[in-house]
Amino acid sequence: MRYSVLVQLVMLTALLLRGTAVAQQPELIVEVDRQQLYEGESLLYRVTVNNVARPSAPELNGFDAFTVAAAGEQQINFSSVSIVNGRRTEVVRRGRQFDYRLTPTRSGRLTIPAPTATIDGKVLTGRTVDIQVIPPTEQDLVILSQSTDRTAVYPMQPFTVLLTVAVQALPKGVTQPDQDPLTVQRSVPALTVPWLDDERLGDVLQPQRTWRQILEPNISRRGHGFQINNIGSSSAFSFFENRAAGFHPPAKRTQRTRSDGTDGDYFEYQFQRTFVATKAGPIQLGGVTLKGAFANSITAGRLTATDIYAVAPSVTVQVKDVPQQGRPESFVGAVGTFEVAAELTPTDVSVGDPLTLTVTLTGQGTLDNAYAPAIGDVAAIADNFRTYDATEESGTASRRFIYSLRPLSADVTEFPPVPVSWFDVEKEEYVTEHTSAISLNVREAETLSGNDIVSSSPAQSGSGPERSAEGVFANVTQLRDLRDDGIRPTRWFAAWGISAMCWVIGTVVLRRAGDRLINPVAARRRAAPRLAGAALDEAQAAVAAGDASEAAMHVRRALNTVIASWSDTAEDSMTPHEAVRRLEDLGVDESLRQDIERLLTDWNAVQYSRTDGDNALSVDEARGGLNRLIAALRGSTRGAT
Repeated sequence: MRYSVLVQLVMLTALLLRGTAVAQQPELIVEVDRQQLYEGESLLYRVTVNNVARPSAPELNGFDAFTVAAAGEQQINFSSVSIVNGRRTEVVRRGRQFDYRLTPTRSGRLTIPAPTATIDGKVLTGRTVDIQVIPPTEQDLVILSQSTDRTAVYPMQPFTVLLTVAVQALPKGVTQPDQDPLTVQRSVPALTVPWLDDERLGDVLQPQRTWRQILEPNISRRGHGFQINNIGSSSAFSFFENRAAGFHPPAKRTQRTRSDGTDGDYFEYQFQRTFVATKAGPIQLGGVTLKGAFANSITAGRLTATDIYAVAPSVTVQVKDVPQQGRPESFVGAVGTFEVAAELTPTDVSVGDPLTLTVTLTGQGTLDNAYAPAIGDVAAIADNFRTYDATEESGTASRRFIYSLRPLSADVTEFPPVPVSWFDVEKEEYVTEHTSAISLNVREAETLSGNDIVSSSPAQSGSGPERSAEGVFANVTQLRDLRDDGIRPTRWFAAWGISAMCWVIGTVVLRRAGDRLINPVAARRRAAPRLAGAALDEAQAAVAAGDASEAAMHVRRALNTVIASWSDTAEDSMTPHEAVRRLEDLGVDESLRQDIERLLTDWNAVQYSRTDGDNALSVDEARGGLNRLIAALRGSTRGAT
């Protein structure tokens, strides 16, 4: 007996484990919201990748009979248990759901192919689903059509899609035969217009107006017209408690030829919307559908209606890429219609002084994708200016490219025109325009004599490096000329007092020091004085070798290294004006800022002037200014912390 019970327990445990193992196997679950729909309608198609932690999207191959649009995805983790007629059913969902909107491209009985997904090298396959697509009934009561004013466009070239709904006039015998047929329906006919649903447009289409701006002028206070895209009692346009909003555009009386060859009176209603496409490729505007009851006869003196389902087929607009043939080298990637202008500041400078050039492209088109003109490829610019990479800014219907540059010669009298090319979508050709030439006054850079490179006036200092026929030598022969080395007991007592206090605040200091060690900004600041000092040593060596331009480059690098490190910015191509602005942000006093700006400006003139090595500035003066700057920055940093 005990043996039999034990066997049963083992078998039951095995079955439970087997059931758990099966339930945890990866699988693809396929679901649809309906299996019968009219041509032009869409259905929700859901694929759940179950029992997989982080699955990728399934592959939908062979869906040629459908237009597939992604409708979102979400992570799921739930389980439910139901008992029907004593049978227990457990549903477990742990994975990710992928939703799609499928629109059949033809009517009849269609099969939705099985999706697949590769999980850990194994291909999983879902199930196929059969659906029935009902074609619209042949009728002349309501006629839908949609069209575009262009079948092919370029990116950012506007095109307009137009929907026309023609409703047959009320039958003869009614009291008011000229009455608008949309004012007698008991229920509002339902229109589904994909291109009036912003959520279905995607990233490629950009509308010029929102759907609210299009529909709001057509809203009917009496609820007449069409219901569009299920905009109902929960929408901003709801003026009724439990009634769908009606949109009733102005009606136009017209005549159309029916399928039997006779002419009939119709009321036409139109909706339109203008778009631009941002990328090349085909753009499909989905089919429009209409469901509703429309009056078509009189029975016992009363209007009777017929249920109508009508479809306007989808239309396609081909978005062409700009041609490669004939593309100029000055093309900046802009597509549209533009104007170009340039501004240069300042226009009265010395050789080597920084200039700011702003090239502005204004108009309508793909401005966000436009890139800076390559001004360095213009020979007249490359020969007379040193240029740096541009920064870019976007404004309202404009794009600005800002360059830093420096004149190399006092012979320059103007900044040359800059060629800028774009593709004009109206002319369907490349257009090149040049900015206007800008008058420029460039003076020779100021230089100092050889005596000024090594020392200031002896009357001012009385000591320091001096110039002689043999070269530069130090005239200091006694250490006391450099400092007073006498013993001062008060300093020793003060040092002992400070040492006695260190152990009290040691923990706090160490903690803050640890924070600074792992802080990249603090680490950069600590390294800056050493790097700047090494740069000044290289500058001193360049002066000794008679290369003033090389010395100027190292001095500028030393100053810029310290300024950029404390402001946590890049030092490349930093102008004196930019350096002073950063020092102002750091709280450096105005007097020191002016000294640093003068040093940078003077050394800029030395670097970019075409002079020999006898013309330079004092490296020692730059070193003194640098030491004052480091002390000020360290003081401001300690105050900030």
